[in-house]
Amino acid sequence: MLFKFSRPWFWQFFIRVSILFLVMMCASPSWAGISQQRIVSLAPSATEWIVALGLENSLYGVTEQCDFPPRVSGKSKVGAFMRVSVERVLALKPTDIVAVDGLPAALKQRFTESGARVHLFHAGNLQSFPQEISRLGQNLGVADRANLLAESFRGGLRGLAQKKSKGALRRGLFFVNLNPMFVASSAAWLSELFEFAGVANALAPTPHADLFPRISFEALAMSKADLWVGFARDAREKEQINSSFSQLNLKLSRGNKVKTRIYPADEFQRPGPRLLEAMRQLQGEEF
Repeated sequence: MLFKFSRPWFWQFFIRVSILFLVMMCASPSWAGISQQRIVSLAPSATEWIVALGLENSLYGVTEQCDFPPRVSGKSKVGAFMRVSVERVLALKPTDIVAVDGLPAALKQRFTESGARVHLFHAGNLQSFPQEISRLGQNLGVADRANLLAESFRGGLRGLAQKKSKGALRRGLFFVNLNPMFVASSAAWLSELFEFAGVANALAPTPHADLFPRISFEALAMSKADLWVGFARDAREKEQINSSFSQLNLKLSRGNKVKTRIYPADEFQRPGPRLLEAMRQLQGEEF
């Protein structure tokens, strides 16, 4: 007796068997997770780029310092920035690992050998950021979103360039830490950001490649800076920096105090998407 395939019961049976087959295949170790993207971030700025690219749901691990947006704090922790645990990272079975300059070659090789793709965001000069954003987005499969974000960043740079003072630049020092004193070198992107806003780095260029060198009090006095810039994470830290600046002014015994400014630390010091907000803030500044 031949089956008549047009009968409803046959199609119901066929659909149920097909669904069961798909469920079994997805549950198989060789199939499970093939199309699932699992990203681990090894730096706070990398986390912010990943979220800005719309990949928060694919983010499975972050460092202890990754705190923006606040909700990423609930992600699995893989250790501290620049001191990550290889075991914790690999336990998350990442398909992609996003880091920044400074990731040791041995660590990168270990992650690559595990089968993960390792992507480095090179925070060089600001002009290179749009290219880095586009490259990261393409590597993570969101090229269109990345290109829009890159163009927004490029527009922020254009806006700063148009507002740049035509007169003499102020000479500034950009303190990333005050005790001990560490400042941004003229090669650091942080210095470039302020130079767009009309403030040149007062620190003499150094032959080595340290972007954030330690500075002595003697070098501070010789710099002839007329602006000190600090970065605070909250009101308490801002008060502490103001107090430190006042003490430094007293030690220098100058007739005219050096002008000071304090900006939000995370927006200005992290080479992440919030630099766009930093640019907009500097556009309206008068130094």
